[in-house]
Amino acid sequence: MAEAQNHASPADPVPNARLEEAAARLRRLVAEVLSGLTRKIDEDGHYPENFLRAYGRDYGFGHAVDPGYGGQPGGLVGVITGMEACSEECVSTGFLVWCQTSCAWYLQKSGNAALKRSLLPAICSGEQLAGTGLSNLLKARSQIEPLRLRATQAPGGYRLLGTLPWISNLAPGAVFAVGAATNDGTLLALARVGAPGLALTRAGPFCGLDGTSTMSCRFDNVFVGRGDIIADEAEFDSFFARMRAGLILAQMGMALGLTQGALTLIEEARSLARPTDTFVQHQPDGLRERLRVARADTLTAAQALDVGAPPPFTEILAIRARGAVLALDSAQGALLHCGARGYLERHPAQRRLREAYFIAIVTPALKHLCRDLARDAGARDATPAV
Repeated sequence: MAEAQNHASPADPVPNARLEEAAARLRRLVAEVLSGLTRKIDEDGHYPENFLRAYGRDYGFGHAVDPGYGGQPGGLVGVITGMEACSEECVSTGFLVWCQTSCAWYLQKSGNAALKRSLLPAICSGEQLAGTGLSNLLKARSQIEPLRLRATQAPGGYRLLGTLPWISNLAPGAVFAVGAATNDGTLLALARVGAPGLALTRAGPFCGLDGTSTMSCRFDNVFVGRGDIIADEAEFDSFFARMRAGLILAQMGMALGLTQGALTLIEEARSLARPTDTFVQHQPDGLRERLRVARADTLTAAQALDVGAPPPFTEILAIRARGAVLALDSAQGALLHCGARGYLERHPAQRRLREAYFIAIVTPALKHLCRDLARDAGARDATPAV
């Protein structure tokens, strides 16, 4: 694959002074707190709850949320910027930030004003932890698998039956969104950890991201009141169209942060005294330029979504797919530049490679993205150009 993007480089998005100040605070928090936890998160499966609470206080999970519901300025750009800062150090933590901000994103797009008033301020501040259980829904909407949850009407709401295998950021007391099939279509509901009939079993162990409090969730006639419906059958299609692009684009924060972290490893390891380093396929200059373009593409699309002028959805899919490939290339480049040292079990290049694989398989996975792009283009091969 070529080292540089083969399309014209976009102009860098206009900076936001208030967001830059908040991002500077967050970078200090990452350096002072998260950097000391990364190995424990990766090797011991430590769930960084205290860091997430501090993130909510110092930076906030509500950059894409209306200030009237506890949001902070910055829009989706702010969401992605925060996720990138965490993922440069630790993708597990960046992913947890995505889970929390995704739930806030769903509620922001909901027409349920009472639910928004009751929960969004606490989610934005990190007081209320929140997850996202929409992997199955995204696959179902792409006709990859059926919906695993069934919702049947009950007095005052619905009862949910079924199993969702992997839902993350499910600490005690957390809330999370789930999609379910009904007789009349699909609805999106808010589930609550601890609800009668909801059984959680720790998923894994995984080769990476084991510190994300990821659970298998079995719903045995779990009651969800009408007040906890994010989008009912009548409004679901329009709701899904409003929220899907931002949900997927925000994942780029993980890819951008990981790439920057991998570049740091390459720069630390690469030496002109080792002439073989120049023969590693992915060189730092090429990766750095691809990162610049990916970040500009991402933030430009985020700004467009913030002002209600979204780019074509296929453009969002293509950006996300290129981000997954960039993460894989940069992590592989980091390990190969580090050489034999990078093959040591506890070397950070090993973690970066495992994190990159996660970025390529988390829903929507790279193969899912390429399939949707291929279907849209009517082509057999929609492998992203990099």
